[in-house]
Amino acid sequence: MRLFLLSLMLLTFSGLASANDQVSLQLLWKHQFQFAGYYMAIEKGFYEQEGLEVELKEFDYGTNLVDEVLEGRSQFAVGRTSLLIDKNAGADVVALFAAYQQSPLMLLTRRDSGIVLSSDLKGKNVMITNDAKNVGEVMAMLLQTGITISDINQQNHSYNVADLINGNTDAMASYISNEPYQMERAGVKYNILHPKDYGFDMYSDILFTSREYIKNNPLITDRMYRASLRGWLYAFENIDETAQVIFERYNSQKKTIEALRFEGRELKKLAFDDEGNFGTLSLNKFNEMA
Repeated sequence: MRLFLLSLMLLTFSGLASANDQVSLQLLWKHQFQFAGYYMAIEKGFYEQEGLEVELKEFDYGTNLVDEVLEGRSQFAVGRTSLLIDKNAGADVVALFAAYQQSPLMLLTRRDSGIVLSSDLKGKNVMITNDAKNVGEVMAMLLQTGITISDINQQNHSYNVADLINGNTDAMASYISNEPYQMERAGVKYNILHPKDYGFDMYSDILFTSREYIKNNPLITDRMYRASLRGWLYAFENIDETAQVIFERYNSQKKTIEALRFEGRELKKLAFDDEGNFGTLSLNKFNEMA
């Protein structure tokens, strides 16, 4: 009996020791190739190899990404350049890496509209979200050419490119990896007004957590960082395979496999720095963004 109890105790402690640490990661939008690295870190066992079990939380309208982390509902989140504004307002958050060295966010117009510069938008209908903080790079691009929010007719964003195609709006805040594909499929030529062409070269999709969480969980944070990087490198090295995984397992938006492949190819162009490194964060660039 004593031997049995000892064996049972050893099995119990062994099980406890091998149990994975559970963390959650809040995404900033719905499932798509934009978050491919995290999917592949799960599917390829990179998180498991680091002793982690990661729950991915799809974005829900009204979710405040910073509050989600600071209030402990999620241990990690993917944020926009607006993290700088939150940080300046006192939010004690820490950026771990940027999935994109340049933001995929831009303004999309029809080619036949003649709108090719941000200054052409004066008096035009523009679909853009009400939270200017979340489209900071686009607002900066407009302000640089003397266009303020009062100079455009701001429309509620329908997230439906058909409104641009059908002329219900003149310009639409879009992702370079999404809506252009839909325009091409519809046979409609388009123009892209990208903040980087106006000097606003900003990071996007920044993995972050709170300073308090890092202080209390430095090893988990380091393991999450390593496994996530592995996932991203794998995703961009294997775009077709990754698109297939998303299509089959993470396709809440019901995208086609062709759309996911297009998204992967376009996002890869934004993901690496000039030396070919992924995830780079530079204090100088953060200062320029601020």
